[in-house]
Amino acid sequence: MNFEHADNGFLRLDHVRIPRENMLNRFAKVLPDGTYVKLGTAQSNYLTMVVSRVELLLSEIIPLLKKACVIAIRYSVIRRQSQLRPRQVTQKQKSWTIRLSSRNSFLSWPQPMLSTLWQAAFWISSKGPTVPFWTETSATCLSFMH
Repeated sequence: MNFEHADNGFLRLDHVRIPRENMLNRFAKVLPDGTYVKLGTAQSNYLTMVVSRVELLLSEIIPLLKKACVIAIRYSVIRRQSQLRPRQVTQKQKSWTIRLSSRNSFLSWPQPMLSTLWQAAFWISSKGPTVPFWTETSATCLSFMH
């Protein structure tokens, strides 16, 4: 995973006193009387969790989807449909096989998906605030993260 540098976790201590100046109190604090207080609103605390989960999903899933699309495109280029014994194939069946294995019919779905995945990967790596997200099949531009 890509989050080896993050110190996420918990620790349960029983009858152990930790000095207040040694506590990590970015999202919560303990008052001198021992009262636990959450910092920020519930929405902001929830948003931080959602953002980290989305980053985790995007950093782990997009590379796998890119690999799957590359495999599908490469397989569709070399795929042939014919009988087990090629000598028994008639000329009509050969023309049917050629039409079925043409790039336009087999590559119509993985190519736009692969280009979209590459664009998403570049968008994630650039971390730009307003990067246009183009798709090849349509002439629309969706702008994410205004």
